[in-house]
Amino acid sequence: MENFRRTKNFPVWRAARNSTVLLAKGKLGKKETRLILPEEMMNNSGKSLRPLVKSKKQLAELIVVHDDIDLPLGRFKVSFNRGSAGHRGVESIVKKLHSQKFIRLRVGICPITPKGKLKKPKSSRELIDYLLKPWKERERLIFKQVSKKAAAALELIINSSLARCKRESDAESLVQKD
Repeated sequence: MENFRRTKNFPVWRAARNSTVLLAKGKLGKKETRLILPEEMMNNSGKSLRPLVKSKKQLAELIVVHDDIDLPLGRFKVSFNRGSAGHRGVESIVKKLHSQKFIRLRVGICPITPKGKLKKPKSSRELIDYLLKPWKERERLIFKQVSKKAAAALELIINSSLARCKRESDAESLVQKD
């Protein structure tokens, strides 16, 4: 999110009143946009967002960008009105906002085999170890490339009709293609 903020010329982060987030307000095209960076632990993201998302309109405009172990490293996918699939940060947001009717930009982080198959950690301990270990240089380069593409998708979502993105068929059309 920091790179997105900088490259899109948003002002520096500032602390929000009545919430544990950092905010950067600016424009993407003609669209007034707030970037929100929770300062809570990821598993408590909903606690940070609750004071800022007070209406159905704000909920409908919310786009949550997060990592996804169910997608391969180097891929991203846009979805709407979906369950958390076990992602504790998304679970927290759904629980605190009492809804899953928001857009998610899911960025894959799952390692893959040389044949391109997902190589998901088998146990919760392995998953935690994987999530906390530093990435190899090759993984960092792949993530940097997908981050640029995901940022372009994020800008497209913000500047296009959010109602269009909410229809599942359109959200599926934003799946990254090879």
